Amino acid sequence: MLISDPSQLRRKLADDTFGTLQYYTPSEFAAQTNAVLACSGDFYNSGRADYGLYVYNGELMRSNLSYGQTCLFTDEGDMLFTYEDQFADVSEAERFIRDNHVPFSLSFGPVLIDQGQDVTPYDYLFGEVREGYARCCVGQLGKLHYLMMTINCEYPDHDVYVTLRQAADSMIAHGCVNAYTLDGGQTGSILIGGRLINPVQFGTEREMSDIFYFATALPND
Repeated sequence: MLISDPSQLRRKLADDTFGTLQYYTPSEFAAQTNAVLACSGDFYNSGRADYGLYVYNGELMRSNLSYGQTCLFTDEGDMLFTYEDQFADVSEAERFIRDNHVPFSLSFGPVLIDQGQDVTPYDYLFGEVREGYARCCVGQLGKLHYLMMTINCEYPDHDVYVTLRQAADSMIAHGCVNAYTLDGGQTGSILIGGRLINPVQFGTEREMSDIFYFATALPND
């Protein structure tokens, strides 16, 4: 997805409220936002323990500085990553967010590629890293140029799932300079023009707490 302005890259939470217990399917989110392309996010309010940094509307809403790797999007549309124990305290993390002009983050992980370097870990907190699993990833190919990937195809006689290492290799092969893992499994969904383009695990869309998406560019006044 190549966009003309970073304002086209956006995050949508259910009812536009952080922490709400309301959930929608990706198709419902895409219709609400009139998204050109929508991708399931990190399912931040799924009930699992907090990992990494949760940034929304430029504010750090909650955090765990010792566990989890986070993908942060700057107001220029670039992907930045933070890692476990990178910050001494919350105020240092908040300063990093302000200094880098971060409107929102995605907190699942792990990081696969950081500034062209393959940093895919052997193990991580969750995500069945070394097992075949339905994957969902976001990557950056260049300035305002992104790649969304799901690998979660189910066929009548077999499944197509991959390890995290295989997912990372695919992102590298497609030329990503940055790449990050999102919530996979039944969550992983990509929609174009409101139409789901990948077969989701178990055959039905999961209701979730969030997506990130690309909006149509508005003409200059």
